[in-house]
Amino acid sequence: MGIKIGDKYSKTRYYDLVKIYHPDSSTRDITKRLPTEERLSRYRLIVNAHEILSNKQKRSAYDAYGLGWPLPSRHHGCEYTPQNPRHTYERWDDIESEHGARNEFLTYLLGNKKFICLMIVLATFAQACVILSSVAKTELEMRRRDEECRDLIFRHRDRALDLRTLVAQIERLLLKRDPSGLGLDPAEKPFYREMLPFCGN
Repeated sequence: MGIKIGDKYSKTRYYDLVKIYHPDSSTRDITKRLPTEERLSRYRLIVNAHEILSNKQKRSAYDAYGLGWPLPSRHHGCEYTPQNPRHTYERWDDIESEHGARNEFLTYLLGNKKFICLMIVLATFAQACVILSSVAKTELEMRRRDEECRDLIFRHRDRALDLRTLVAQIERLLLKRDPSGLGLDPAEKPFYREMLPFCGN
């Protein structure tokens, strides 16, 4: 109807459009060229717009949130026309069965207890696989770290053994050189004491 948000509503535009598109009106050349269905559809749009724009609560809800405007039907061919009046009082189930339910297969699956049980079993199995996989990865990581620690301990032990052997060799060499363990020269005495602490007086 050409009204923007916040504009004041006047019924004169509504009355003008009703005169043009009313099904019983045949005064305009424009409407003579339109099919009856199109005229009826436009007339309904004008009436719906008038209902929203003339009611303050509906207008504020429409301006703020777009609420109140009738949405087009999902099932084409179910609208009321003078040639097809029976759809007005038809039940939704009948319309679905006549035009084909889109979610019939999904509804069947969700209503089937065996299918639901199968989905629960599959979901549980998938979850168990994920948990087992993470446990296996953690276990592998722990084994790898354990092996690294064991290798490090063995390396330290071997080095300690090598050092002990080296010290023993040095002690033997010093005692062969001077069996008294005091050194041949007074300058060697501190070194001998350090290397052979139990041999000195």
